[in-house]
Amino acid sequence: MGNRDLMRPVGSVTGIDLGFEDGYYTNYGERPGIFMRTDLKGTEVRRLLTHEYIHHVFDGLANELPLPAWLTEGLSKYYEFDLALLGPQPDATQLRQLTASDLVRAAAQSGSLFSLAALESQNDWNSRTDENELALQYAEAYMAVRFLNETYGPLSGKNLVELIGLGFDLPESMVTLIGLPLSVFESEFNQWLATWEDPVRGPLARYLTDSDAILAAETANSEQRARNIGSPMIPSPAAPPWSRPLRN
Repeated sequence: MGNRDLMRPVGSVTGIDLGFEDGYYTNYGERPGIFMRTDLKGTEVRRLLTHEYIHHVFDGLANELPLPAWLTEGLSKYYEFDLALLGPQPDATQLRQLTASDLVRAAAQSGSLFSLAALESQNDWNSRTDENELALQYAEAYMAVRFLNETYGPLSGKNLVELIGLGFDLPESMVTLIGLPLSVFESEFNQWLATWEDPVRGPLARYLTDSDAILAAETANSEQRARNIGSPMIPSPAAPPWSRPLRN
């Protein structure tokens, strides 16, 4: 669609009560497919298309069985970032990625995360309208999938979807995949989040901190040198004649 206003009647035709979305994927009804606005910057259009297409891919892997919202949305966000970082203007994507990770880490440290159970229902997910809650649920889902893939293998999210597609529920699938109950996984995820540090930005931040200390010391030396140079010169008393060396 050429703009957001055109999306509302299309949403009605495809059975979607359009909320905050700029695009959506539906796998049911007479017109399944990806529906999205295209009057955005090229980077945003590609990002949005990737996100919705990943929904399509993983719904297929799940044999069209319903997936937990945090898992399907987290996977879409994870691969949206992953692919966009390889495309044009990766800095814009990295900014989004860092903003999301900072948001959810702060929530973990303050104890204001959603529980994964609260992020399981797609209806509950879609019903949230508060901008802060919307941002947090996407950021938390993304980081949950990132934790899953980075801790238990890069294809863990995909494998979890396939287990659900075989008819296992989420708790059964989690135990089969990683050998831990869902509650333990969530506890480990929360602890990981609270102390998480971006692998790229963390070393850079430490380098800048060390550089600041060095520059501060150098600035102090320069200021002291300037004060010394600016001080009035006090002539030394002349040496008495008898202390001067005799000439041959």
